[in-house]
Amino acid sequence: MTATTTTTATTTTLLVLTIISLSLVSSVFAELRYEDTQLTKDTMWTEAESPIIIDGHVILSEDLFLLVDRGVEVRFTANGILDTSAGSLSAITSSEDPSAFTGYVDDEPVPGGQGVLIIGKTTALNVLFAGLKSVIGTEGTTVSFSQCQFIDNGVGLTNVEGSFDHLGFENNVIGADNIYGSLEYCEFSKNSKLALGVVGKVVHSRFESNYLALKTYTADSVHNAPFFLVSSVFISNYQALDLDEENPGMSILQNSFVINNITVGGVLDDIPAGALGNNWWGTKDMGEIVSHFNITSSTPVADLVAPVLGSDPN
Repeated sequence: MTATTTTTATTTTLLVLTIISLSLVSSVFAELRYEDTQLTKDTMWTEAESPIIIDGHVILSEDLFLLVDRGVEVRFTANGILDTSAGSLSAITSSEDPSAFTGYVDDEPVPGGQGVLIIGKTTALNVLFAGLKSVIGTEGTTVSFSQCQFIDNGVGLTNVEGSFDHLGFENNVIGADNIYGSLEYCEFSKNSKLALGVVGKVVHSRFESNYLALKTYTADSVHNAPFFLVSSVFISNYQALDLDEENPGMSILQNSFVINNITVGGVLDDIPAGALGNNWWGTKDMGEIVSHFNITSSTPVADLVAPVLGSDPN
């Protein structure tokens, strides 16, 4: 009798433990799926719900907040569109446990990306944007992106105004385009069509192995500040610069390093000499740095070492 009771208790204990274990496994691999829907209240996505599947048109209602917690992956299908433009999106995470917006299929990017993220007022810190068709801003709103990575997208980031620092753009068709504001300590590499199209200021940034590294656009009545390129590095791009042909006098290039590109490009001869200072210039098919305005050097290309971003290249 005693033995039977013991066996029954043991079996019950094992069953309870099994149920608990299955519950834990289920919670670890839980996912939250959205098809066509509207978020009608403030929403927070947590790691326990991750991955969040966007499989339709998901719209955040006006003046509401969508908070994406650390460790959350927001995963887009081919039909996925997440529109937060009417409200506010916040994804403030850590480098040890970042959040991500992805359009990968079996951990591989789809050519041109899949999934669209439409943003309004947005704050993003330590966020990965990977394999998406595009991250698109809306007119009249400002954003803040810091320490984020844009990889394997069709268009990494476009049509946004705000502040951008310590961003990386790699293996996109277009890294970032129609950007209004200040970019600091950003890196652009292996973007197959365009690394950056901008109206504003680019400081302490690096462009390497892109097709067209940097294109500037004509300032308008809203964005009428001159273009500043300061203390930046351009190496091994097909074309380094495509400066605004309508108003090159609005461009100021200083303390930058432009070397080993197939072509420099742009309309440098139309920029006032006073706006060009302390720059290294050269092209891939030339054996030495060439003079340009007030810059002269006979140092062979092979002996040059790219300067530390922000240092004096001379």
